[in-house]
Amino acid sequence: MDMLKGERILPVRVISVRLAATIFAFELGEWKGVEIAESELEPFLQPQTDSDQVRAGTSPHSWGQLTLKGAISRARDAIESLLVHSIDAGRMAVLEERRDLAGALVTGETLLDVDKVFDWAEVHGLEPGDFFTNYVEDETEIAMAALSRINDERARLENPVEHARVMKRVADMDSDYVIELMRENERFRQRAREREQPDTPLDGRQRTTLLAIIGALANAAKLDLTQHYKAGEAVAAMLDEQGVKLSGRSIGEHLKSVREAMNRRKV
Repeated sequence: MDMLKGERILPVRVISVRLAATIFAFELGEWKGVEIAESELEPFLQPQTDSDQVRAGTSPHSWGQLTLKGAISRARDAIESLLVHSIDAGRMAVLEERRDLAGALVTGETLLDVDKVFDWAEVHGLEPGDFFTNYVEDETEIAMAALSRINDERARLENPVEHARVMKRVADMDSDYVIELMRENERFRQRAREREQPDTPLDGRQRTTLLAIIGALANAAKLDLTQHYKAGEAVAAMLDEQGVKLSGRSIGEHLKSVREAMNRRKV
């Protein structure tokens, strides 16, 4: 899926409503306090001898074909319902919408921007993990391959004579020379990657210090950290007044660690 921006086409990473809900269900591992049984997860995460069974961990783009049962199915359906509600309410933009004759959203064919899904997930207390990361990496490769083909076609249309000349030169090149050019290009890209400075995560001491500061601020605000989810809802309400959307449950999960951090720093 590509979106126009001015006169240029930019690649967009996409995911269907059904597939997003499915991956989030796998990421959760539990639903409404009930842990999803390993027996429900293992068939999709281990190599299979049955060729009809899709191995989820191998091809994230095929997860929409999985037949879910039990708690994981209920989790997927509930998350999907939340997504559909957000779309119908106009709070989630769609890239491509499909509806049946009755007007119901066809979730397996309605496509969303992955980045928009991440924003939506944060508001609803869902955290993308490794499964989503694998999907996004594959989707990025697809998008960049599409962009490369688009740029090649644009060059052909803008100047067909020059394009034909360049393509003929490429066809006439010695294959060993082409391979060496590709290797040199990869070496250049590797050096560029090495020059990039990745984000440095907080070490244990820095994290403990930050959590202790949060604890002091929470106490000053008279929040009861023994009830972390309730405190999370209170913080979410404060943030909402500032125009920042975060779910109380997501905040509450982080507040669980605050008391332990403060105890470690007590003299």
